[in-house]
Amino acid sequence: MDIKPVLVVERVDEQTGEKVWQEARPSAYLEIPEADRLRLNLFRLIDGAYTPEEIGRIHSLPRFEITAFAQDIPKELLGLPPCSEVVLRSSSSDDVITVENAIQKFRRIISPPDRLTVFEAVGLLERYGIQPPPTGKTHGPFRIDPLQWLCREVEAGRLVFNDHGGLRIEPGEYAGHFGLYGETTSRKELNAWLERIGHLHRIPEPVAPSVAVDASTPAPSASAPAVAVPERVAAPVADPDETTQERQDRRLRELRADGAEFIVTDREKRHGQVRGGRRGALARLTAREQAAGRPMSTKDGVRQDLVSAVMREVGRNGRLSR
Repeated sequence: MDIKPVLVVERVDEQTGEKVWQEARPSAYLEIPEADRLRLNLFRLIDGAYTPEEIGRIHSLPRFEITAFAQDIPKELLGLPPCSEVVLRSSSSDDVITVENAIQKFRRIISPPDRLTVFEAVGLLERYGIQPPPTGKTHGPFRIDPLQWLCREVEAGRLVFNDHGGLRIEPGEYAGHFGLYGETTSRKELNAWLERIGHLHRIPEPVAPSVAVDASTPAPSASAPAVAVPERVAAPVADPDETTQERQDRRLRELRADGAEFIVTDREKRHGQVRGGRRGALARLTAREQAAGRPMSTKDGVRQDLVSAVMREVGRNGRLSR
């Protein structure tokens, strides 16, 4: 006996209220081998949104998978017509979208836009030691909550945040609900706000890549309109003459110039911590080293350099000097 596979779901009979098993179309989906099946939306499948013909068409489309660790756009995807359709697998679902939209999804993963949520903006401000001003209470230098601070600045029209649709939030729109609806800003907007309120600190912004000019490009003819050649932006590079020891000593001097001190805290002389000075001294030093493109410029690398410089100083003087 030839038994045709079907997709069955549990339903509730409206008249009796009893649970019954009911066949859901199209059963053609289960006729496809398990290894070749797509992860279609189960609810749409149960509701019969996919006809057998539509399932066959979807299975004939090119398939691609995107993950959070994507580094390149597949060449096969770039070679397809922008308006044609493909199946893009992300997480545990398969979606039928155009090639153009699939490429945009890859680009957002590979080069995400400079958009910060409310909580990411708060974390970035804390990282660079930017704190809300004191409230002026008579019993101590109390400060308002950073989230409340940003909300007040948006309400006052000094800080720009956009809603989930990309539209600017106007004063008075989000009172009491700030941070709950996918609002975003950018480093550029945060720095513009810091300048607007007269704050001394700024948040490092991503450095634009250098623009290389192809020397093989032919010169324009006399009849051709003059086109301005993009100016080459030189990326900061490390000082080639700076030795490892000089780099370590310089970083210790710069940390101390910020009013902080570095203390080695373990017996193996491999770990330490920053004490004193303004909050975020180590983060500011790390950001400067990364912006200059210097080696060992991760937070752990800078910390390791500071340990080496301090221990070398102890060996010379027998004590820490300020």
